[in-house]
Amino acid sequence: MKKDYNILLKMPANWEQAKYFQEFLWNYIMSALASEESADKISMAGTELIENAIKYGNIDNNSKTTVDFSLKGNGNNFILEVKNKISPDSRDNIKQLDEKIQWIRGYQNPYEAYVESMKFISKLDESFSQMGLVRISYEAGAILDFFVNESDEILISATIPLVYS
Repeated sequence: MKKDYNILLKMPANWEQAKYFQEFLWNYIMSALASEESADKISMAGTELIENAIKYGNIDNNSKTTVDFSLKGNGNNFILEVKNKISPDSRDNIKQLDEKIQWIRGYQNPYEAYVESMKFISKLDESFSQMGLVRISYEAGAILDFFVNESDEILISATIPLVYS
């Protein structure tokens, strides 16, 4: 039976709180759909988006900065959206985000983008992988998009088609 699902959360933008988010989202999807595959995909994608918001957003860990998360399901797709403040000087990050999403979309199959990203990061000496968006696209089968509004907020969305067993 296809139903509509909705979650709206205003989360503290800090790592301590973010670690609980994936488990919460996984449990919600399991209770709604009883599908481990969907719960794994959606909770991974949501967690990656939240972590990116904390990592790249205009976050002051000493304040009450928040990240807005919404999940809407209509029986065919889940749409995950994360909105957070960005700093006025983060235009380079926005440009890199746009380039990364366009790069992922440039592959006929997200698996190809995933493999190319793995090859690239295997040559780096850095401690972070920058694989979040590629994982969302490949592992969750998501279509990514974003926009920045006039209030210096960014909204990133991932549309994930539901697969019924």
